[in-house]
Order: sequence, then C-alpha cells, then structure tokens
Amino acid sequence: MNRRQLAGSGELFTRSYRVFIGDFWTNLVFGLLMILPFTAMTWLLSHYASIPVSRRPSLSSVVIGFMIVGLTALTIHSIAYITLISYTHNRVTEQNVVGQNKNMLWNLGNAFDKLFSLWWIGILMSFWILGGFLFFIIPGFIVATRLSLGSYVLVVENQHGLDALVKSRSLVRGYTFATLIRWIVPYLPLIIFGLIGYFLKQILPNTNEIISEAVNVLVAPFAAIYGYFLYLELVSIPR
Repeated sequence: MNRRQLAGSGELFTRSYRVFIGDFWTNLVFGLLMILPFTAMTWLLSHYASIPVSRRPSLSSVVIGFMIVGLTALTIHSIAYITLISYTHNRVTEQNVVGQNKNMLWNLGNAFDKLFSLWWIGILMSFWILGGFLFFIIPGFIVATRLSLGSYVLVVENQHGLDALVKSRSLVRGYTFATLIRWIVPYLPLIIFGLIGYFLKQILPNTNEIISEAVNVLVAPFAAIYGYFLYLELVSIPR
C-alpha cells in the first residue's frame, strides 16, 4: 500500500493565511502578546547593561527582578500561545460541527488550565532534544521535529506531559523529513528579513530593529496557526 503524502507546504500556507487574515486584528493582538513581553525583557537587560557598575543595584535584587520579569513574560507568551491554538481550533471546527461556538473567555480559561502543562512539555522536550544533539546535529533535529506537535496535542486532545510528546512522535513518525521541511515555511519571512537586515544594519540600525519586531509579531501567530494545520494533516492520516 502506498503511503499517503502530506499536503504540500503551499497548501498548508494557503489554509493558514486564510485563517490568519480572516481575523487579522485578533491574531495581531496574539502576536503582540507573544512577542512584546520578551522585547521588554531584552530592553530591560540592555538598560541594565548601560548603567555604570557603581550605580547598579545589588546582584541579588537584580537576579530576583529579572526572574520575576522573565516569568511574567513567559506566562503572557504561553497564555497567548495556548489561547491562539484553542481559538483557531474552535474557529476551524465550527465550520463543520454544530454547537462548537466558544467565546474568547472560554479559550482564555483553557489557556490558564494548560499553562503549567505546556511548561512541563517544554522542559521534557528540552531534555530530549539536548540528548539528541549530543549524538550530533541530525538526531537533534529529528527529535525536535517529532516532538514539535506536543503543544497541539495538549490543547486539542487534552493529553499532558509525556503522553502529549509520545502522541506527537507517533504522528510524525514516518513523516519526519516531510514535517521538518514544512516547518521551515512559516519562518521564511524571518530568514529572508534576517539576511536583508544583516546588510542594512549598518545603514538603518534603529529602523531595522523596529521592522524586525514587526515581522516577529506577524510571524509568531501565523506560525502557530500553520503548525495547527500541519497537526491536523498528520492526525488525518490513517494509522
């Protein structure tokens, strides 16, 4: 029996674009919440580095302060990310299922419920991916690709921790290279802009940073939506 082929990158990109542009302003808010907290943290680090050593606060207060800021940024990012996936899932399923209308408040509550589970999945993924890279670069990418759908399994199927990662690995197995290639597509704008920005940095340093942030704000929600459609494509394959 011939193995079913995944939808092409162009098809996944088109589906994602329709959903992204169909509710652009909502997705833009998600992008701002996912990116700006870490931008603010970076700005604070730069500001701290610019303070003369003699005027800097004590090391303990700095460490505690940045831990609080970092945790706050991570929390805002994670809640926005989960809410976006949940919101996208509900929008897509509403097209085919009656009675699936769930408002933003429901999706936000779902994000709070799954916040710590997402972090736990991230911790487990980090150890597995690090272990893969210890055996060279290619195994690391294979592990990262096979575990890349863990957050979608968590949000859509309500499977937590190791169960979510095992399910992700099961979905991607047999399609690892095809999945890796398709994951590159939503980040192409970042790659292209990064190359252009490298040459423009000396000419327009401040403008380049602003444009970079704007691109990140748009790419972050789009990539999350794209990943959702990639997840749906792999789920639909008979096992």
